[in-house]
Amino acid sequence: MKNIKLLKLILRIIRIIIYLALFITFAIIPTTEFIGHSICLIKILTGYDCPTCGVTRAFSSLMHLKFIDAYHFNPAFTLVIFPIVLFIIINDIINMLIEWIARKETCSYLEHLFVI
Repeated sequence: MKNIKLLKLILRIIRIIIYLALFITFAIIPTTEFIGHSICLIKILTGYDCPTCGVTRAFSSLMHLKFIDAYHFNPAFTLVIFPIVLFIIINDIINMLIEWIARKETCSYLEHLFVI
């Protein structure tokens, strides 16, 4: 039982580090760094955009609060995927705070998803 609690704590700390690293990285690096060159194999081979083309640029634009630019880079990511992922991350952070502050056992949607 003690090992499971320690594992949950370690995984939560790792998730917080990942959340902060993603946010800080994309908030600091300007979106212009991602424009002009593509690393997408489908785009390189066919010349056509794949469904995920523009996600990195869209995420970077969202981190800089440039919503219209994000929509132009990838509308599906901006309108559907990003809000869902943001909701899951916020829910995860809130549940971690509730557990740490109130010492109440909680489980976020992310933990339910991966059955931690």
